Amino acid sequence: MKRASLLLPVALLNGCAATWASRPDASAPFFADRELPRVEVKLNGQGPFRFLVDTGADGCLVGKRAAARLGLKLGKDGVLRGVGGRERANAAVLESLSVGGLEAHDVRVAVAIEPLDVDGILGYQLLKGYRVTFDYPAARVTFEKSPPPEPVVQTPPEPPPPEPPK
Repeated sequence: MKRASLLLPVALLNGCAATWASRPDASAPFFADRELPRVEVKLNGQGPFRFLVDTGADGCLVGKRAAARLGLKLGKDGVLRGVGGRERANAAVLESLSVGGLEAHDVRVAVAIEPLDVDGILGYQLLKGYRVTFDYPAARVTFEKSPPPEPVVQTPPEPPPPEPPK
């Protein structure tokens, strides 16, 4: 069976939008076999499922086996592109996703072949409002609510001074 590796959703999901319904900060234990951080999550109240925390992945992914176990209704068909190449995928919506005391609702995900022997990936679109800190000695990941970034204001450069008369 072909295995996907760290796929990045492109145009399939329009992000991994979700509504967070819980406290602003939380932490959870993580497992770092092969040095890749995995956390246990609950999907639609079921689980635990092992997910890779990948702040470099654009969206969220649920593996096909986990999607079948949950009975997810698959939506539009698309293609995921990433460091592992291209993979066919479907869009779906989770009613809820919880990790370490955080809970999100109406989470849009891609459903595809399980990457790296995990049940899914938590990506940037879900984590972007949080500072994610991995404490490897304690084997804990912390999610701290971050304020929105300050807008970048660019001022046009000063025009060069006029040339002196000759």
